[in-house]
Amino acid sequence: MRIRPIIGLTVNVYDEDIKECTEGGMNHVIKNPVSLKDFKLAIAKNH
Repeated sequence: MRIRPIIGLTVNVYDEDIKECTEGGMNHVIKNPVSLKDFKLAIAKNH
């Protein structure tokens, strides 16, 4: 079975917010504004 990464997109960029996201099960968090490059890097990192 292939694992699909959970990538969160958020405008909250405080360390505690990102920590809550990753503790909640997200594999990666991208902060706003989101670029295609950031999104592709997050997918590659978690693939």
